[in-house]
Amino acid sequence: MMITDSAAFSEEKSGKFADGKSFGYTASALEAAGLKKSEGYYTGVVKAKKKDKQLSTEEITHWSHYLDRELELLKPSVIVCAGGAAIRALCPDVKGGWEALSGQVIYDVKRDCSIFFAPNPQMTYVNPDVQNHLDEIFSEVQEALS
Repeated sequence: MMITDSAAFSEEKSGKFADGKSFGYTASALEAAGLKKSEGYYTGVVKAKKKDKQLSTEEITHWSHYLDRELELLKPSVIVCAGGAAIRALCPDVKGGWEALSGQVIYDVKRDCSIFFAPNPQMTYVNPDVQNHLDEIFSEVQEALS
């Protein structure tokens, strides 16, 4: 399972996550790790494109019960939280920016799963080095799944 902060423009337009131009960065990391898009489930903390540069508390609160239900139904063994809002939605006590958190893995006893912290893939557009982080994280995900 991969959780991003919110839907990208192309995802909101198509009505589904992991669709459109913005998914290319994640698709590249999946391919490099030997994983298939069809093997994952993709969602966001907020199911719509964010209204401003940062997600508001109201946006997160409005959509939070959907994510809770997805987690309850799917019970994933591995979750990639890609972005600050995604990380804090599952691990609210975590501190630090994406550079400090990227690549960390925690085991969530309550959910019985490993949670990988990753940068928001859309950041690759302005900072191409983010792709290296994504590639490395999905390689670790592949190892955890095998």
